[in-house]
Parts: sequence; structure tokens; C-alpha cells
Amino acid sequence: MRTRLLITLIIFSFIGYSQNWNVFNPNYRYNYKFDNSAVVTNVIFAQSSGANASQTVCITNTIGVVNGGTLSLDQPQFLMRNINSMSNGTVILTDPSTITIVPKSSVGQSWVFDQGNNFTATCVSTSTQSIFNVMDSVRTIIVNNVDSIILSKQFGILQFP
Repeated sequence: MRTRLLITLIIFSFIGYSQNWNVFNPNYRYNYKFDNSAVVTNVIFAQSSGANASQTVCITNTIGVVNGGTLSLDQPQFLMRNINSMSNGTVILTDPSTITIVPKSSVGQSWVFDQGNNFTATCVSTSTQSIFNVMDSVRTIIVNNVDSIILSKQFGILQFP
């Protein structure tokens, strides 16, 4: 009886802490680095968030960008400025452009990823991998047959074009 109870508690603790394919959790700080960098290059977190019956909206932190010797403040990072998690599971990243991610997509499913640039995304694989020493479900999505997005069920976006 104790063993069953322990196993049940362990299972429910993992279910309670998992993200369930959320691309972005407003309670986390995400550290990203560019491919060839040895150190963290981007830290993304929610400056504010709110929810209603149909969606959760997170406003991400902004950065200063130097362009030609001029500093522009309040600029969005690569995940855009607004992250809208819809009740159907679709995630829409907006400002300055609009990107759509379908985290619960099935293999072979395609959708319009970036309407402004006419980019399409297709889920090409689902697998189980060890991410940060935790076995996790992972989806690989190809954007415009070139770039890959890798999503983790527990940790969100692991790789973004």
C-alpha cells in the first residue's frame, strides 16, 4: 500500500510541475544563447501577465539595441514582445511581427508560422529525450523547410530559429 501511495505521489508531483507544452511560463526566467556563443546571450522573462477564459497574455522584458552607434531602448527580443497562449493550445507571438506556434501539433501537421513572410511550419518528429537530466517529450518543428524549433513539454522552447 505504501509503495502504491509513493508511486502515486511521485506521478502527481511530476504532472503538477510539468508545463504541458506551454511555450512560455511567466514564472520562469529563460536563459538562451546564440549557436556559437559560450555564454548566455538572452534572458527572457515576463514583465507582466494576465489571463482570461480564452488566453493568457505575457509581456516579455525588452532590451536596448545598438545600431550604427545609436542605442534604441525598449526593443523586443527574439520571442517578440507579447506571448499569447490561447485556450486551444496555440501560441501567438506578436510585436513587432506575428509568429504562430502549435505546441501540440502532430507529426506532418503544417500551419502558417509567419504570415508576414509567408513562412510555413511543419511538425516533423516527436520523441522522448533527456533534457536537463529529465526524460521529456520533445517535438521538432521545421520552419520554411530550413530552420528548426525544438519544444520540450516541460521546459518550453529549447531551440528557436
